[in-house]
Amino acid sequence: MRRGKLARVTNEPSLALDRLDLTQLSLLVGQRADAHVLARLHARGFLGLRVSHGSLIQHVLAHERSITELAGRMGISQQGASKAVRELVELGYLELVSGSDARQRKVRLSARGRDALRCARKLRGELERRLLREQSASALAAARAVLITMLEQLGGAEAVSPRKVQGPR
Repeated sequence: MRRGKLARVTNEPSLALDRLDLTQLSLLVGQRADAHVLARLHARGFLGLRVSHGSLIQHVLAHERSITELAGRMGISQQGASKAVRELVELGYLELVSGSDARQRKVRLSARGRDALRCARKLRGELERRLLREQSASALAAARAVLITMLEQLGGAEAVSPRKVQGPR
């Protein structure tokens, strides 16, 4: 033991990665990938973003949406949606624009939000390319197929295409 460092003593048994089930592994991988991408986004100047913001951002990618629409799509209260939108507007990732009815404002990605999204996609692509250096393309395709099948069996696939995935609860 190095001087000045205390050894961490624990009675907890260690857990081998190969003993984790697929659900646990996929959760842990997703969390680490999110943390990795988020840290690199912050390092590139996209400060203030959190993983939970991704749930809101996915809903305004294709269309401007009202707060009411966002709340319904996200499965949260209007107050919760308003708070999240306000935060991302203040950070510069979203902007409010007038809707067809002057009383209703719509939410859309700002130029900064689109830049952050492009950067996040690029970083996720880099993660896959890194993985390809250690695993074959067929191994990655097989892993992807297993996860897609699992998502379909659990009833989550139909929310992906129309971008109706709700954030964690």
